[in-house]
Amino acid sequence: MAALTLAEVARMTGAAVLHGSPGLTFARYGIDSRLTMGGELFFAVPGRRDGHDFVAAAAGAGAA
Repeated sequence: MAALTLAEVARMTGAAVLHGSPGLTFARYGIDSRLTMGGELFFAVPGRRDGHDFVAAAAGAGAA
């Protein structure tokens, strides 16, 4: 997995960095809150099992 900065993630997703450092780097990222590790960037993907329902669990596991 290639490391990404918050600014790069924002640019790729059409979002904006509203809080935090645009230069913050994430070496790990994922979409499964059960596999989330501390410091990982969690993407909440909509769908049949909507990732937004698991944001609290991912944050509780240390994800950003």
